[in-house]
Amino acid sequence: MYQKGYRKSRSEYVSIVSKHPETDCSELSLNRIGKNTFSEISMTIFLVISRHAPESCWLFNEKSKRIHINLLDRLDALCAKYNLSLLGCWFDIPGHTLYEVYDAPSLEVFSKMGMEPEIMQWSTFNTVEIKMVTSLQEVKKMLKPPR
Repeated sequence: MYQKGYRKSRSEYVSIVSKHPETDCSELSLNRIGKNTFSEISMTIFLVISRHAPESCWLFNEKSKRIHINLLDRLDALCAKYNLSLLGCWFDIPGHTLYEVYDAPSLEVFSKMGMEPEIMQWSTFNTVEIKMVTSLQEVKKMLKPPR
């Protein structure tokens, strides 16, 4: 189900993270945690945090409600089209915030789904933050000493 890694070589990963000095992924730390650790990690889980203004809340705004219903009616088909899985979805109704967790084959595929008309229409009244996240099990793999 998971696509393993997203890079071609260990040095390619080092060059990507070296652009972010706040991360401690130097050659030394990569050697400390094991050469194959990063290639074994699934990097396809996305956390989507969406916020809307109270005046555009689907509980009170009829236009927003229709857009939500339209998206919910199509969401399973969109996930199937792009081979994505919705792992979980939670609403903070008083805070006007939605949290969704998706498993996707790649960032490119996830981005393409975001360009679908139903999602674009829904995005017109939401501020969306997307983060690629790592599971606790994968962090544990990273922390294990090399064998």
